Order: sequence, then structure tokens, then C-alpha cells
Amino acid sequence: MVGGALTLALDAATYEGSVAVIRDGRVLAERTVAMRGETEERLMPAVLAALAEAGCTVREVGCVVRSEEHTSELQSHHDLV
Repeated sequence: MVGGALTLALDAATYEGSVAVIRDGRVLAERTVAMRGETEERLMPAVLAALAEAGCTVREVGCVVRSEEHTSELQSHHDLV
């Protein structure tokens, strides 16, 4: 792992889902996808694509944050357990 902890930010609370890969406060990669697919998963492939673009792997993710439903606030995975 190069640099500080890798953060994966997810927002799937609206019709568009977004993913960002962040390290040391810098966005390395991001994706936005339509969430209305009835027969396919779209957010997880976007996560993998963003990680690949950033040159990172899932094993490097040290923190996952997600948006609260209907808000723009992000919540750490530590708060979700």
C-alpha cells in the first residue's frame, strides 16, 4: 500500500449511485451509475472499476463510508456495526 489509508465512499440513496476511492484526502477515482436496474447490480461493478482505475485492490480499503438515506452526510462503517 502506498500512502495513507484508503477510503471507499458509497452513496446509493437516490436514483444515481456514486463511488469514490480516496487516499490522504485526495480522490483517486470516482464513478456514478444509474441505480434503477431491475435485473442487474450496478454499484458493486462501479466499486471494482473505481478501485482498478485508482490502481488499488479491495484488500487495501481501510474504511468504508456511506451516505445516510435522503441526506448527504457520510457515516463511517465503524458507526454501522
